[in-house]
Amino acid sequence: MNSWQPIETAPKDERAILVYCPAKIVTIITAAFWHRDYNRWQLAFTGLSKEPTVIEPTHWMPLPDPPAV
Repeated sequence: MNSWQPIETAPKDERAILVYCPAKIVTIITAAFWHRDYNRWQLAFTGLSKEPTVIEPTHWMPLPDPPAV
């Protein structure tokens, strides 16, 4: 699967995926995961705050393979 899929079809097993989050000011594409305790999507990597960052993605796709060593 290499195309954007509706967020309703995304895995909710806490693995990181690529998400598309449209917004009025800034649209982002970032790694995120489903947080079971908070029951919502959350940025996978952030050093901005200790609080979870709330995002509302509309689409997702798997992360690409890592680079070859």
